[in-house]
Amino acid sequence: MTGAALPKPAMSLEARLQDARVRILYDRNLQPALSITPFAALVCWFIWGQVPSETILAWLGLKAAVSVAFIVVDRAYRRFADPADAFRWGAGYLVLLALDGGTWSLMGTMLTPMDRLDIVAIMFASVVGVGAVGGVNLAAHFPASVAFTTTLLVPVLVWHISHATPVALFAAGGTAFYLALILLNGFRTAQSTTELLRLRFRMDEVAEQRAEALRHAERQSAVKSQFLATMSHEMRTPLHGMLGTLRLLRDNPKVADGLPQLDLIERAGEHLLGLINDVLDFSRIEAGRLEVRSAPFDVAALLRDAVELSSSAAAEKHLELHLDAGLPVPAWMPGDAPRVRQVVLNLMGNAIKFTEHGAVTVSARIVDGRLRIDVRDSGIGISPEDLTRVFDPFQQVDSSYARRYAGTGLGLSISRELARTMGGDLVCESAPGQGSVFTFELPWKPCPAPEVVPDVVVSEPARPLAGRVLLADDNPVNVLVAKGMLEALGLDVTVATDGVQAVASYLGARPVVVLMDCHMPQMDGYEATRRIRDAEVRNGWPRVPVIAVTANALEDDRKRCLDAGMDDHLAKPFRKEDLRVRLEPYFRQG
Repeated sequence: MTGAALPKPAMSLEARLQDARVRILYDRNLQPALSITPFAALVCWFIWGQVPSETILAWLGLKAAVSVAFIVVDRAYRRFADPADAFRWGAGYLVLLALDGGTWSLMGTMLTPMDRLDIVAIMFASVVGVGAVGGVNLAAHFPASVAFTTTLLVPVLVWHISHATPVALFAAGGTAFYLALILLNGFRTAQSTTELLRLRFRMDEVAEQRAEALRHAERQSAVKSQFLATMSHEMRTPLHGMLGTLRLLRDNPKVADGLPQLDLIERAGEHLLGLINDVLDFSRIEAGRLEVRSAPFDVAALLRDAVELSSSAAAEKHLELHLDAGLPVPAWMPGDAPRVRQVVLNLMGNAIKFTEHGAVTVSARIVDGRLRIDVRDSGIGISPEDLTRVFDPFQQVDSSYARRYAGTGLGLSISRELARTMGGDLVCESAPGQGSVFTFELPWKPCPAPEVVPDVVVSEPARPLAGRVLLADDNPVNVLVAKGMLEALGLDVTVATDGVQAVASYLGARPVVVLMDCHMPQMDGYEATRRIRDAEVRNGWPRVPVIAVTANALEDDRKRCLDAGMDDHLAKPFRKEDLRVRLEPYFRQG
């Protein structure tokens, strides 16, 4: 029976320690063992004539053979070693060390003439020196230290005791003390080395666990981002169809009697769109990808617009809505006006939602070099314990309020993060039954008004456009909505329901503008746009504007559209006015 090889189980900590000790043994011992071999030849030269030459040559040959064995085993280890076989490789090396120690012990016994005290002293010192070299290099591996030093020093100790002379007994005592010292030092060093290795491996395990946790978090973040992007697309697509159809109906005088109901449905749809946008903003904040832009804007005009937009909601609850803008004239500053407006509208919306009687007041002042915008209400107020978590995500002041007042609890959390990203802050003061004051602060850096200030209010009705648009979208409802808006703007519309049809229609009769959905069968909008651009290059045609009209509303989606060769990005759901703004630069007016 054949099959894929099973993965090897992970090594235990003790097995890794054993492998590391054996590697240290091989790495540290070969060079000292070989470098001391010439010392053996020097010893032989020194005692030549004092000991039979046959004995000296035999010992030197044995020492050379041991050195060769070290080289052979070391190379075999480096070529064939398997961490799982560390014990076997370590045991083999201990045998070599014991043999080497025994060989050096012969220098202090068989090659030492006892009738020459000077030679005895020199040979004894040589044995001690060899033992010191071995003790230092083998200290990290206690069994290796024992194997070498005992086979080196124990025969010398016994040999001196056997001669029973005062000098020999003194040498024996010194050898015993020296052996005990080397073994004690080797034991302590080996323990320290083992603990350091254990600590290193545990740190490696922790680092690997952290790296795996980070990889897991990144995978989870990618999955979450993909989920949010997919859900945003899937919710925006039907929402665009619903809101677009409602607005087409409102423009039809035949359904004037149904306007109150249509307004109600439209407000519900706009509320759902706001929830989707809040979730996307919160996901950007969590991912650290919340971006703000900077351009001159008129703070006073922004506040007037925000109050005007909120006035109908206040009127429905019979609340007074006041603006007290004590700002310099002019009140231009650099910043991200849409984000500032988002925070102000959010604070005003909350104030109106949680206020049953009285008034909501928006005031603005310059205090200590900072723009301070206060939104004050006479609503239910917030208790001290709830005030500590009012800016936490998915929180409302308490469960009873959460049941009474709808919302995700993301608005204040997003607003505070936006304020801090723009260099400011958002704080709250409140007490139960006494209303609340939310203070939004930003650095005040006045700047001159831009040379060209766009008109916010269109003083005269917009004239119809004239020309042909290629609309590529596979959703029948969205096609109906977009086509109705385009025709209401005065444009001729050709519809393609997939990317292949869009490219073919473009090649057959080039339109003034292409409105391209990104997700379509047969061929998506990205590939269709690339093929359109390729055709323009091959035929020398002028560039036709391609505007992405898609439910993909994230910044990455916009970037992907531009990278594919599109010129602009319009996120669903959109209004007819949004469509006009995108199209007007490319069409002559009728």
